[in-house]
Amino acid sequence: MLRLGPKARAAVDGVLTLPMVMAPTVAGFFLLLLFSLRRPVGAFLYEEMGIKVVQTWLGCIIAASVIAFPLMYRNARAAFEQIDPELIYAARTLGMSETKLFWRVVLPAAAPAWLPAPCSPCPRTGRIWCHVLCWQAILRVRPARSLRRSPT
Repeated sequence: MLRLGPKARAAVDGVLTLPMVMAPTVAGFFLLLLFSLRRPVGAFLYEEMGIKVVQTWLGCIIAASVIAFPLMYRNARAAFEQIDPELIYAARTLGMSETKLFWRVVLPAAAPAWLPAPCSPCPRTGRIWCHVLCWQAILRVRPARSLRRSPT
């Protein structure tokens, strides 16, 4: 992300933070459109891999992750932007590969700021899980076998 040009960075940043500015209802609607069995992505997942997303726990997890991701992304991006470029240049002059530089220099330097990033969206995601669990308790979803009449 930091290596992209200003226009590309703005476009990618806009796409990654879009769920933060959309209402959760709109984001959920788009997820339903994407993962519906009548749409290409949902049909592919169901027919080829046997994965059904709509009206399952997997769908709840995906929805909560999509809603919470922009908050985590913003914190992590800010953490990586605060790294001193001179530190990276010094590591390169010492002959570090890009992979080694990331794991040994960049990640530890940004750790104090990005480590709490996954926890920051938890209150919002927690509310979503609370709603899901409450509706499940209200509706008392039962397996189909419990609805059958027992032979007398």
